[in-house]
Amino acid sequence: MGLSREQCDKLRAAYFYDGIRAMPSKEEPGKFGITIPLTESLGLEPAKAFARDEKLDEGSYGVVVSLVTESETDVVAVPKFVRDFIHDFGGALDFSFTVIYSDEVDVTGHVDP
Repeated sequence: MGLSREQCDKLRAAYFYDGIRAMPSKEEPGKFGITIPLTESLGLEPAKAFARDEKLDEGSYGVVVSLVTESETDVVAVPKFVRDFIHDFGGALDFSFTVIYSDEVDVTGHVDP
């Protein structure tokens, strides 16, 4: 379930933060998904209140943890504030990761294709 433009505007207005993005849904024309890069200093209550106030079905939203790592086998721990948010917020939990080997990155951060 995507969000309407009005719902996106309502959620974005709850934050004084530039990193929030609305992206058109591929499955539902005219609907949108919202990304909010989580940081420990970002108050997460507005997102929780939004999901509660809009009566969103818990299966229609969630958290995507996206990681960039230099190792294919190390354990990557999710920070406590993210675990707490997921516990309080509910919804789906998805992971995405990209392995970038150190010999593929030059000193400027450029990754060779």
